[in-house]
Amino acid sequence: MKKITVSIIAAISVLALVASFAPGVTAADYPAKPIRLIIPFPPGGSTDALYRVFALYLEKELNQKIVIINSKGGGGAVGMLQTIKAKPDGYTLGIYMTNTEVVQAVKMAKFTNADMTPVALLGDLYLTVTVLGSSPIKNLKDYADAALKNPGNVGLAMGHGSLAQFVAAMVEEGLGVDLKLVNAGSGAQKKAAVLGGHVDALIDPTSSLMSMHKANQLRIIAVMSPERLEFLPDVPTAKEQGCNVIASQTYGVMGPKGIPQDRVDKVAAAIKRALDNPECREKVKNLNLIIDYKAGDDFKKHIQTVHDQIFDVAKKLGY
Repeated sequence: MKKITVSIIAAISVLALVASFAPGVTAADYPAKPIRLIIPFPPGGSTDALYRVFALYLEKELNQKIVIINSKGGGGAVGMLQTIKAKPDGYTLGIYMTNTEVVQAVKMAKFTNADMTPVALLGDLYLTVTVLGSSPIKNLKDYADAALKNPGNVGLAMGHGSLAQFVAAMVEEGLGVDLKLVNAGSGAQKKAAVLGGHVDALIDPTSSLMSMHKANQLRIIAVMSPERLEFLPDVPTAKEQGCNVIASQTYGVMGPKGIPQDRVDKVAAAIKRALDNPECREKVKNLNLIIDYKAGDDFKKHIQTVHDQIFDVAKKLGY
């Protein structure tokens, strides 16, 4: 019995020694292979463009390849679920965004925030109220006045079940008027509706509107940011115009529940270094991202704030 016990102890010691040299066991060894980053939308959109640019700088900080995997469906819910169902080893990461809350609120998601590991926040892409370039509506006061004169008939294009619907409802409440919320669909469809004169205004982020705004095909009349944006200095915020609404597509990195904390910390620190790189900062700013790095408890508090805001609006919308 003594010999057997000694043999077992010796075997356990050998296994422990082998394990101590196994790749990926400690943060020092991680990442030992490429990391998959799941973008829950098809290639070519603003989210895809932003993360592809950022991934190039994150690769340098982690000294490992970031492999972009595009997914689609359910307003991002399909790709988010793929991230959440992945092995929690830090080799599959995904995107946390305001849409992560929206798909839960409209009951399109088969997950909750408890199923994910928050890593870090990159920043925010702010939404706008935008009209036709030749529209007589020059600001939110004009827009509200038109709605007061013709309640329920002044249109605001959004997409049912999307962030734009939630923000449209926030704008309607913030202006204190009765708007006609038009389910126009995607960003391209919303723009077409306004350009065609079918709807008075639309909700969309700055990134998808800048070229048309500069060409005066469409005109941004309000940005839903805390203060005026550096790249749109002449466009007042909604808050400046008496509509107390701040709304953004917030962008961060998350993974499945259970990723070892040392690996989470390592990726979060790498994200900060990447965002501190002047070249990276310039490139993501050119994509209209307002950098606002957060990690740890600060990021978790931010997620809770976004969650509470979206679910509060969801109740008002009847979801």
